[in-house]
Amino acid sequence: MSYAAMTKDAAQRRYRTFYGTVNIEMNRMLKSPYKCSAALLLGLFLVALIPGRAPAYVMPAEQLLYLMGTKFSRFKTMVITQTTRVENRYETDAGVVMNEKIWLKAPALYRSELIGEPDGQDVGNSLVSDREPGGDMAFRRLLMANDLESIMALLTHMGVNLESVSLSRHEGVVVYQLGNKDPESPTLLIDKNSFLPMIFRYPSPTGPGPGMVTIRFGDYQEIGKGWYPYEITYFSDDETLERYSIVDLQVNATVEPPLSEITFQRTPPFHDLGDSEDINGEDERLREMIELLKDKYQ
Repeated sequence: MSYAAMTKDAAQRRYRTFYGTVNIEMNRMLKSPYKCSAALLLGLFLVALIPGRAPAYVMPAEQLLYLMGTKFSRFKTMVITQTTRVENRYETDAGVVMNEKIWLKAPALYRSELIGEPDGQDVGNSLVSDREPGGDMAFRRLLMANDLESIMALLTHMGVNLESVSLSRHEGVVVYQLGNKDPESPTLLIDKNSFLPMIFRYPSPTGPGPGMVTIRFGDYQEIGKGWYPYEITYFSDDETLERYSIVDLQVNATVEPPLSEITFQRTPPFHDLGDSEDINGEDERLREMIELLKDKYQ
């Protein structure tokens, strides 16, 4: 008899033995004075054994961010050469195309510059007149080496409610959603299988008002024992759209000064920080969660 046949035969014997035992116990319970309660408990037990009936396990935010961070933990420095297209979301013919170079150094340093002159400057000058080379850098901190405490503090500062974690779907993919389900709230969507970020939505770091930006990460490619999105789309509520396509990416290359700090200055208007005692209490809870995670994964 082949190995597969033996395995199948053994499985069938275990199946018959298990359910034979269940039948014997069911008959015994039905003869007892407590037969209704006993039968009900056994029925609930059997229902629990049916695949797909148990609720899905939802990881806490600290565990998800730890697993996500492992995808980028080896990226101490990065040198990115990218093609950037800036356009109006509703007037795609009036776009500006440029080449940019970005130097990144963990945990939060950068330098960026424009390579050559933008193509289409005469058509879309207003789209880039006030834009710094490289654009908004805040989201790039998620894609480089950072300790868990820093990432959790950053997301909290950007308005993501880390106490709200749920399973959802995005374009047919099952994702973990960090943040409130309100579509106007800051959120981070993480692929359930790969633990790579897919969507990041947070308050716009420029201009007054409650504007939001949405980052879409795509075309992940493996590099330097990690993963990086080679296509990034940046949506703004002011109708501006930026598309970044990586032409060249070097990891852990030498990055020379001068470098500036990646900051996120704007306080989310919907996020009440409260008084200093509340802030200290939140920091203390954050540290406690991180220490628990460290103990679990050591």
